[in-house]
Amino acid sequence: YLIIVVFLFSITFAISVMSKYSAVSNSEFELDTIFRLKSNSNPHKLVEFFQSQGVVISSLDKYIYRFYLKNNHYNLLSGSYDLKGVYTIPSFLDALTKGGNVFVTVTIPEGYRVEEIASLVHAHFGHDSTSFVNEALSQKAQSKYHISKTGNLRGYLMPETYEFYPDATIETIIKKLVTEFKTFYKKNRSSKVVNYSDYDIIKMASIVEKEAVVSSEQSLIAGVFYKRLKKGMRLQTDPTVRFASNNFYKPILRSQLKIDNPYNTYIYAGLPPTPICNPGKSAVLAALNPLKTNMLYFMAKFDGSGEHFFAKTYSQHLRNVSVGRQNLRR
Repeated sequence: YLIIVVFLFSITFAISVMSKYSAVSNSEFELDTIFRLKSNSNPHKLVEFFQSQGVVISSLDKYIYRFYLKNNHYNLLSGSYDLKGVYTIPSFLDALTKGGNVFVTVTIPEGYRVEEIASLVHAHFGHDSTSFVNEALSQKAQSKYHISKTGNLRGYLMPETYEFYPDATIETIIKKLVTEFKTFYKKNRSSKVVNYSDYDIIKMASIVEKEAVVSSEQSLIAGVFYKRLKKGMRLQTDPTVRFASNNFYKPILRSQLKIDNPYNTYIYAGLPPTPICNPGKSAVLAALNPLKTNMLYFMAKFDGSGEHFFAKTYSQHLRNVSVGRQNLRR
């Protein structure tokens, strides 16, 4: 008799489970949440999500949902998903095969330094700015992010508009910026007309980025700087003084022009040790393809146009300086 009772109970339980299992694929539930699916998530994690949303209530529900998830294979893609509306388990899992649809959009302006990008990352993701800077300027960065032997990532964080998942890590963000730079540079490197190393070209691009207010002058300014280098003249460019003196916003003092720092191109010949900022694509193209010019000097017009006066001789340059200063006083 006991065997019969156990048998009947087992049959009844099995039928109940099968019925419940069948109902799982058709039962509807409503969601209004953002769900983050991490890579290699297992069924247990999905069941935990269902529990948090009140979809799975009993222990039997939990078992059946887990069994269903294990035995119905979907090519789930990690990412953040904005889930709103009525779902069934199949439609829910199908939604997770499309890739995340929740992103954080970050625009990095041309010419931002590593420290400025770190502040942007902190504002959008909450990551510690110092940790970002330390990662980007680490001596291990060159091997970790597969760049040339430069020691750090100054100049390699490409200014652009990006989309990231909300939980993007510092390493993920940096890798995307570096990859964007390497892809762009590799595509355009074959067109370079100057006989300089890739790293020197990036240094030049960073200086051009900071000197040229209007993009139409970038190639000419690059041409002037390359001309000065060829003649053995110092670059004598203010943005390198700002970098050397850590003065990025206030007027440059005469004493700062004499600061003994390898980044100060008023004192040291040649290009600075590293890029002084992260140049945008147009500045990189200008450094790769400078205009041929006889000009050796330039001076800001200070007339609101953002343009410069250019001169072949120092005497012409001094006249331009006088006009520029008159405009500035006005």
